[in-house]
Amino acid sequence: MKRTTFLLAPFVLLFAAGLAQADTITYTESATASGSLGGTPFSDSLITLTFVGDTANIVSSPSFYSIALGSITIGVSSLGTLATLTDPGYVFDAQLGGPSGSGAAGFHDSSVSLDILDITDPAFGSYNLATTIGPITDTELFNAGISFETNSGALIIYSASDSTFSATPESSDPQAPEPATMALFAFGFAGILAVARRK
Repeated sequence: MKRTTFLLAPFVLLFAAGLAQADTITYTESATASGSLGGTPFSDSLITLTFVGDTANIVSSPSFYSIALGSITIGVSSLGTLATLTDPGYVFDAQLGGPSGSGAAGFHDSSVSLDILDITDPAFGSYNLATTIGPITDTELFNAGISFETNSGALIIYSASDSTFSATPESSDPQAPEPATMALFAFGFAGILAVARRK
């Protein structure tokens, strides 16, 4: 019996580790914007900010949720450029944020202590970054004329409209075993146990 328990322990630990993993979510906000990136101007171009975060890293205070472990990437479609914010930053949801206090979500640059691009909508009044949401299109908020440093030079937004925010599950994690892999492992382990019992 002890031998069977000893052989069963690694399977139980592997299965439990798979269940204990938090979700990885891709947070995205896009808007039609005018500004410049690295000194190159863009006008009425789709700008997309993306942050991939693990929900296990959500930090919360009353009505405010954020994930800072990760990086913010910025795409400007008319320039064909994908840049990464070089300053520390985070994605957030402020349940009481926005001009009306009904909720806001967006991307923040910690070095300049300002938001890059946000969206306000009542849906964010009960959101906490832990689940998927959207896409939600509503009123954009941004800091016009502020320089946000990226690996492609400074990002400056002068105007923005048609902001859309979404949080979607990240594609499957190569470190997390898929259910079919777990089932195959279980059948193999059952076969080993059957052979061990016969001896």
